Amino acid sequence: MSKGKLIIVTAPSGAGKSTIIHHVMQTHPNLHFSVSCTTRAPRKNEIDGQDYFFLNDSQFNKKVDAGEFIEHACVHENNYGTLKSELMNFIDDGKNVLLDIDVQGANQLRNILNDEMKAIATFVYIAPPSIEALEERLRARGTETEDVIQTRLANAKSELDEKDKFDIIIMNHKLSKAIEEFTAIVDAP
Repeated sequence: MSKGKLIIVTAPSGAGKSTIIHHVMQTHPNLHFSVSCTTRAPRKNEIDGQDYFFLNDSQFNKKVDAGEFIEHACVHENNYGTLKSELMNFIDDGKNVLLDIDVQGANQLRNILNDEMKAIATFVYIAPPSIEALEERLRARGTETEDVIQTRLANAKSELDEKDKFDIIIMNHKLSKAIEEFTAIVDAP
């Protein structure tokens, strides 16, 4: 059985990544979402085991110590990580997998994937039209404090400097066009 395709998606917080992913997942039942772990609190309407596996610091650290993550990083003062088992079960079954991770995690994966995995992986960066637009989106969410917004904006500026390391960059000026571009990546052989 051949391995599935691995699509690694990264974007600064507020760039529209989750919205784009949600639209594409609804229209592509053959695409499987690799659920990541996080120590941040769930947002309204997020479901444990579907959006993230929500863990406390102790649970997360035990998984780190046990080597259960293929990548993990501290982002916006919270820990995030991708379970090896979550990812590899799909890939080994020949399924196409979408992995939503931050720049640090993408860089880790780029450095540790073997040649076989690199051959099936596509690294996609979704960029906001501007930092100002990003700030507007973050504020419109109404889910973060001012301190969190400022942290996310500061991180976004450094994350944008990393975008040229990705195979494909989608500039999210207009959501429908960004969804169309991302769909084309998913549909590519």
